[in-house]
Amino acid sequence: MIKLKSIEFLEKKNNIVHSKVTKFDINNFTLLIGDNAQGKSRFFRTLSFLSSLASGKPKTIMTKFQSILTFIVDDTDEIIYELKVDSKNNENIFNESIYRNKKEIFSKEKQILINEVTGDNIDNFFIPDNIPAISSVNKPEFKSITLIREFFQRIIFIS
Repeated sequence: MIKLKSIEFLEKKNNIVHSKVTKFDINNFTLLIGDNAQGKSRFFRTLSFLSSLASGKPKTIMTKFQSILTFIVDDTDEIIYELKVDSKNNENIFNESIYRNKKEIFSKEKQILINEVTGDNIDNFFIPDNIPAISSVNKPEFKSITLIREFFQRIIFIS
């Protein structure tokens, strides 16, 4: 079972900060309370955007976005998902890194993709810049990527 433990994110447009959460810890029951215009809806829109990544049809954003999500798996393992999104030619450009128990198991920038069953690094893989790895890598030997995708596929927003 995978649970989101904490999230932090920063969203900028033209070097102006639109939203920033330095670190938000999430417990089994977390309640957001605050005055109007304090970022509650932005927080849920951010989760909705992250959830759209898993669908393979992410929403296009015209801002620079970066986030760090920390997950706990079966109360023992920690997965950290670092995501940077930029916009180019009206398309999102994704740069992702994933760590499991502090070991880097995926980095688009460094061309690291670890088969978590064998421990081998996969050479010569290709993931287009405009597609996130969590929607395009779909094999059981990449357990952490699969767990993150499945987590976001379970999110449902009702308004």
